[in-house]
Amino acid sequence: MRDVEPTRELVKTQGGHLGSLWRVGASLKNGVVTKHARRLARFCLVGISGVGVNSALLYLLTEAGGLNPLVAAVFATEAAIFNNFVLNDLWTFGDVKSATSWPWRALRYNSVALVGLIISVAVLAGLTYLLSMHYLVANLFAIGAGTLWNYTGSSHFTWAAFKVGIPSVGALAALLGWGRSFVSLIAKGGSKP
Repeated sequence: MRDVEPTRELVKTQGGHLGSLWRVGASLKNGVVTKHARRLARFCLVGISGVGVNSALLYLLTEAGGLNPLVAAVFATEAAIFNNFVLNDLWTFGDVKSATSWPWRALRYNSVALVGLIISVAVLAGLTYLLSMHYLVANLFAIGAGTLWNYTGSSHFTWAAFKVGIPSVGALAALLGWGRSFVSLIAKGGSKP
């Protein structure tokens, strides 16, 4: 406790509370919060580029290629995921020394994005069918939930600085079972908004 008191007095004499807040903010500038804020901003910019890739490819495959829009969407989505992985690997997480090889990071990113898709659809379905929220407003929450999952999963799984084990088959089966239960709940009790 004795060490804290002289520090408090020093802070008070160097600009009071406002000066103290300024120094705390300055110390955070190069800290964890700022690093993640910059990464999250880059991650979102990469995501926006992925929307462009997805939309352009969907249009080309449907209009010029003659594919069914749902079939074209699968290819367009996978191309956007790959685009996002490459840009995130080079730019967003380029400073991370990952213990995982490039092909494994690509596979991990794809799996994180797939779970993000499931989360987004589940949030959209839950808000629209269970809470009767307008689907466009609910979609904003769904995108936010998926983005937060994708960023967190990318940070801690795809570009982890340490090796992360593959989830067990039991854990994956439990996740799929939960998803199936959620979809059946929506199908039984939901009505179109």
